Amino acid sequence: NGSTSCDVATNGTYTAATGMTALSTCPPGTYSGRASASCSDCPGGTWSAAGSATCTSCGVGEYSYSRASECTLCAAGTATDTTGSSSCSACEAGSYQSKNGSTSCDVATNGTYTAATGMTALST
Repeated sequence: NGSTSCDVATNGTYTAATGMTALSTCPPGTYSGRASASCSDCPGGTWSAAGSATCTSCGVGEYSYSRASECTLCAAGTATDTTGSSSCSACEAGSYQSKNGSTSCDVATNGTYTAATGMTALST
């Protein structure tokens, strides 16, 4: 219809083939830069909303697998103190964590113990 040039796909969008008349939006868990022909998966430890140009790192106390649309809090009995984690570490024997989203495990105090890894409470 009279166009002499083509528009370039903007960040967070792509065109999968030549001759396209519309842009497609990258789904959650993926991203694209300018002039992209496809979306790329966000790696573990990051996430993105639909139409994103980049992936965002998970904060401390949370993690994500690849292609995530959000980060997940570390479960009780686990923790991570690193941003961009793709997993949480189980608390070692002798420590525990009763809360979700923790950055560290608490050490058992005198007269208490934990006999296994990943514990959420102390034993006496």
